Amino acid sequence: MNKLRVTIAGPIALAAVVSACREPAPTTVVENGSRREAVAVKDSRIRPEEKLLFDIEAKAPGFGGFYVDGDRRVHTWMKSSGDAELARNAIQRAFMDGTIAVARNSMPASFVAEGAQYTISELATWRDLIFDAVNAGQFKSAISLDMDERLNRVRFVVDGTQDLDDVRTEIDKLDIPLGAVSLQEGARPKEASAAFVPPYITDQADTVVGGLGISWTGPYGAAGGCTLGFTVNKNGGARFVTASHCSEFTWGNDGAVMRNAAWGRQIGYETEDPAGYFCGIRTCRGSDANMSSYSPGIVGQVGLIARVTAIGGSLQWNTSSPYWIVSNVAQGNMYVGQPISRIGAVTGWTTGVVYNTCDDYFAPGNRTDTCQNDGTNGPEHGDSGGPIFFENGLGSGYVTLAGITVAKGGWPNSNLI
Repeated sequence: MNKLRVTIAGPIALAAVVSACREPAPTTVVENGSRREAVAVKDSRIRPEEKLLFDIEAKAPGFGGFYVDGDRRVHTWMKSSGDAELARNAIQRAFMDGTIAVARNSMPASFVAEGAQYTISELATWRDLIFDAVNAGQFKSAISLDMDERLNRVRFVVDGTQDLDDVRTEIDKLDIPLGAVSLQEGARPKEASAAFVPPYITDQADTVVGGLGISWTGPYGAAGGCTLGFTVNKNGGARFVTASHCSEFTWGNDGAVMRNAAWGRQIGYETEDPAGYFCGIRTCRGSDANMSSYSPGIVGQVGLIARVTAIGGSLQWNTSSPYWIVSNVAQGNMYVGQPISRIGAVTGWTTGVVYNTCDDYFAPGNRTDTCQNDGTNGPEHGDSGGPIFFENGLGSGYVTLAGITVAKGGWPNSNLI
């Protein structure tokens, strides 16, 4: 079973694959007067995802990892401050040459040297010793294990069924410095069954994600078809966003019933759709969007958008890689010429560019949609509400959510929240 973990906010530890490979020299650690020699990490034990870290250590001896905080500061762990500049140059080069794939606006802003106690080679050696022990039947309470680059430690999470002192005793028997291990108790994750992925994004799906076709019915008989934008967590519950006009009353909560596919099962009902504010003789609002609560028993997945097989009209779900993963959300920083993609239940996956930013759209009924962004990837009726996004440089399939489609035609071709 494939498992997916997505982290959107907070400091992130970075690693990437590079072609260089080496065998680091043995290192020595002294703890409480006892001599402990860390075994050299052999090429065969260097994990592909961590090759960059070893490559940096080869250039900057004493390197113990790095992470980037929310202010784009790169924190670099170094045993010797004299080699910090070497590590900085190696990390900066990895960002600049694309070894670390990242959006340009996420490039590092500054570098900070932190005092390390352990090198990458040491941490990897001790991590692998515990890894082997767990796989050999020790540490029955083990949940997860990694090199924590925020702490310059090996992080070992257990489920609490074993006394922590007993775990420490087993770690000590492996001749690992206890100070090098951050031992934590945590909850064991529950694995869920894989949801059925239908052949087309217009079909009914077990798990509801952005980009699926939906239909709606208002309290006075109006009805239509649209596209689901994305799922969010709000006030402890999952809800989903689509266009406000995908309900009987635009900019007014009418409790419209939402269904997956064309008049399929009920998945929710509209719960939020603000009325806007008076601006002269018109009513203004900054978005054409509403929010619906999921019906009991319906599973809505945050952070996923349905992925089709090809650009340009295909509605067939890409079963081998069924989702785009939302790892970031645009905060209104769109620019003219910025490439964008869109998913709609009628036209599928289309691409284009932003051609107008912060455009006030004067809609029928004295309604003004303020400060919208227009794109060239023109939608059709039924695409309204669908997600708009762009690749953000974190790797194939990782995207930044930019908004939803709210209009079609020569002007505007496509509007974003």
